[in-house]
Amino acid sequence: MNPNDNTYQQPPQNPPQPPTPPGNIPQQPAAPNCFFINQEFKFGRESFAVTDGQNLVCVAKLKMFTIKEHIDVYRDEAATQLVFTIQQTKAVAVSKTYEVTSANGQKMGGFKLEAMQSMVKEHWDILDTNDNPIGAIDQNTMTAMAGRFGGMGAVLPQTFVATMNGQQVCAYQEQMNIGVFFKMDIDFSGDTAGLYDRTLGIAGAILLSSKHMQTR
Repeated sequence: MNPNDNTYQQPPQNPPQPPTPPGNIPQQPAAPNCFFINQEFKFGRESFAVTDGQNLVCVAKLKMFTIKEHIDVYRDEAATQLVFTIQQTKAVAVSKTYEVTSANGQKMGGFKLEAMQSMVKEHWDILDTNDNPIGAIDQNTMTAMAGRFGGMGAVLPQTFVATMNGQQVCAYQEQMNIGVFFKMDIDFSGDTAGLYDRTLGIAGAILLSSKHMQTR
C-alpha cells in the first residue's frame, strides 16, 4: 500500500495498554513468584508485613473488637494508602465467608472456610466475584492432625496448598519461630499458567496468617 495514499493510516508507535485495576498487586510476569509474611514487633501484635524478599508489598492490620472479622491492607507502613480489605460477610455462620474488596469498593473475590470439611484439616474454597468456587486451599493432613490432636498446634508449622483446575498454583508454608513472631512463605512458582490472581493469593495468605498467628 502506498504510504502517500490518503487512505493509509500509520500504525501507532506505542499502542495503548489496558489499565491496571486500582490497588492491585501486579500480575505475572512483572510480579515475583515468592512473597513473605513477617509479623514484626514494630507493626504490633495485630499487624504484619508482606514483602517480596527485599521490598515492602503491603501491611495488613487486623481490626480488633469487631463483630465480623475485618482486615485492612495498606501499601505503606504509615497506613495512608489502602490497597484492599478482607471482611467476614456474616457474624454468625456455620461456614465462614470472607470478601476481598479493592480500595475503590470493587469486589475481587473471596474465601469460604468449609466447616464440615475442616473438622480434621482446614479446607477453603477460593471464590470468584460471584461467590462461585474456582479453586481450593487445603491444609496438609499430617501436620494438621499433629497440631489439633497431638497438642503441637502452637509450635508445628503448617502447610497449605492452593489448587485450581487440578493444578497447584500456590504453597503457603509457615516457618518455625521462637516466641510470638509469625512467618509464612508464599510461593506462586507452580502457577505457570497464571491462574491465581496474585492479589487474591496474597489476601488468602493474610487470611490464613490472621487465623494461625493467634496460636503463636
